[in-house]
Amino acid sequence: MQFINFEISKEIFHEEFDKIFTNQPYTKMFHVGDAFDKKYYTRHMIECVNRINLNNELDSFAIQKCINKDNILAKEFTYYLYDEMCHDDLFLHDLKELGSNKEDVLSTPLFFSTELLMGYLNFKVMQNGALPAVVWDWVLEYYGKMYNGLITNKALLHLGKDRTKGAKSHLNTDEVEDHPALMFRIVSRAIKSENDAKLCEEVIRNSIFLIGKYFEELAQSVGLKA
Repeated sequence: MQFINFEISKEIFHEEFDKIFTNQPYTKMFHVGDAFDKKYYTRHMIECVNRINLNNELDSFAIQKCINKDNILAKEFTYYLYDEMCHDDLFLHDLKELGSNKEDVLSTPLFFSTELLMGYLNFKVMQNGALPAVVWDWVLEYYGKMYNGLITNKALLHLGKDRTKGAKSHLNTDEVEDHPALMFRIVSRAIKSENDAKLCEEVIRNSIFLIGKYFEELAQSVGLKA
């Protein structure tokens, strides 16, 4: 029995992002328009690297929670984590070209919104098992499919090929391997009840709410209004 489908999940995703875009004009134009600011983009990439590392730890924790409970889920999720490992190096390449070395990137304090997001997700995994992490990874992958193409192409236009090589490679990998579809297949396996489906919707809505807080904080950090 299927308790949630891809189309419903996408509708929830877009409903929540529409709320962000309604209240944050610059965030909207960064995602779907022509807005681009080098400092904003660079700081965004720094946070992405640090969040990737935290996300790998989250997924490792989530896999532990489903081992011997659903080993097929654990195996599929482990494959996804294996595929995601070292993606931070792609962005670190670009950041080095932009003037930020690895040590500076990794020592940059997280935004409070990122701490809230990762704390929330770890707590939900502790409470509920792997499902919240799986759902969050689908949110990340679908976000990438919807917005990263335009963002990366704008960066290429403004910054040049050498400073966007890693981001472009990451984008191509996700497109070729269709990570959004892969993750939703894993989400579908992880959802085993109506309560799981409700948790899935909760995690989509709450994580995107915190993404909105992140983009507010990101803009403020470089002197822009979200």
